[in-house]
Amino acid sequence: MNFPRLYLLTDEKVLGDRPLIDTVESAVRGGVDIVQYRNKSKSIPEQIEEAGRLKERLDRHGVPLIINDHSKVAHAVRAAGVHLGQSDQPVSEVRAWLPTAWIGLSTHSLDQARDAVSAGATYIGFGPIFSTATKKSDLSPVVGTAQLRALQEIAPLPVFSLGGITIGNVEDVLAAGASRVAVSSAILAAPDPELAAREFKERLDKKYFRRYASSP
Repeated sequence: MNFPRLYLLTDEKVLGDRPLIDTVESAVRGGVDIVQYRNKSKSIPEQIEEAGRLKERLDRHGVPLIINDHSKVAHAVRAAGVHLGQSDQPVSEVRAWLPTAWIGLSTHSLDQARDAVSAGATYIGFGPIFSTATKKSDLSPVVGTAQLRALQEIAPLPVFSLGGITIGNVEDVLAAGASRVAVSSAILAAPDPELAAREFKERLDKKYFRRYASSP
């Protein structure tokens, strides 16, 4: 599967006064190739309106939009998929309603990752790899790079490493076998989101091309 590698997670708290759509588009110009719309404060109709406008902009760049939690929003805006947490709808329910959607599932242990595969997820989010300010650490204990390495060796699905990943520690993540990362504040809160995204993509590209250059 030719799947995206640099995943941007939107967060209204991280964005602050920055405009969502323009900031995301800047990151896309830098190399972000998949975006998750996540908003915990707006109503469903408000999310549909904002996510719809975001999708229109992303469509110009050929970048898929994923909706966090809400399959209703994903259906309304014709998003590429839905991302679920451990306490959200089961993958099977979303798959029954949105049969062609990409369905991602956040996982925090190897057992949960195995269950995601069995449930029929399209991709796995795995973390937090490091501590992060955007998630409560007591709900998702840090898993670290050792478990990430173990997962890379067994996972048959695309895995996005997430949680506290910055340009300063992404090499540790790549050294653990990762080839895909999901980030939020490291791009959205950067002085120049486009430049920040480009720096991440360059690191990912080096890992990707090194891997396939060494293949027989």
